[in-house]
Amino acid sequence: MIRYAGNYRCLDGSFFRIAIKTRKDNKILISELKKIYRIYRIKREG
Repeated sequence: MIRYAGNYRCLDGSFFRIAIKTRKDNKILISELKKIYRIYRIKREG
């Protein structure tokens, strides 16, 4: 589930929350997000 988090104190409309049911799925999500971040960082620095 992806949920808007801009209504939380100190967060603006660019923030969101992600809910994952299992620890295994959570680890997969984190791994994939790290891959995306690495690609973004390489492109930005390149």
